[in-house]
Amino acid sequence: GSFDFGLQTALGCDSSVTIDLQLNQAYNLSYPAEICDGEMFTMPDGSPIGTQGDYVSLLQTNAGCDSIITVQLVVQPLPTVDLGANDSYCLYDGNIPLNPSPNGGTLSGDLLNGNELLHEGATPGDYEVSYSYTDGNGCTYTEVQPYVLATPLEPTFDFQLICNELQLQSTTSDPKTDHEYAWFLD
Repeated sequence: GSFDFGLQTALGCDSSVTIDLQLNQAYNLSYPAEICDGEMFTMPDGSPIGTQGDYVSLLQTNAGCDSIITVQLVVQPLPTVDLGANDSYCLYDGNIPLNPSPNGGTLSGDLLNGNELLHEGATPGDYEVSYSYTDGNGCTYTEVQPYVLATPLEPTFDFQLICNELQLQSTTSDPKTDHEYAWFLD
């Protein structure tokens, strides 16, 4: 407001002083904030934080008044997602139904129709399927599963029959030498 003062000098002269006082606001604020795990929150002073806790920013207003802003940061966990896909499939497995959980997410990827991987008639190769789910806190997690639709092996073999003994020798090409073979005679 405006304040008038009547004063007297040391020599007895009357003086009048008017003070126009403007009160500038200083702040001491506290508020909660939430982020999802892996995200960053920007404090009022511009510094990024990503760990749960209470954080204080000391700032000055445009008028030069010191202000304190406290942020009570809560970090929400990401939802747990299970896509239910394997890292490899064989063509003879046919189409593969997927039942990701929890329900309500978005399934996307290669060779996908609805919730089924369409492998019948597909070309062997590298593919990918993913499931993205957003929980009630607004946190989203996406599980991505690359997988191989394996080239079928066409087993070939040589045999020799010596007396009553059958000897079998695989002639199937195996450049990685990591396949195992089981013989079934009927």
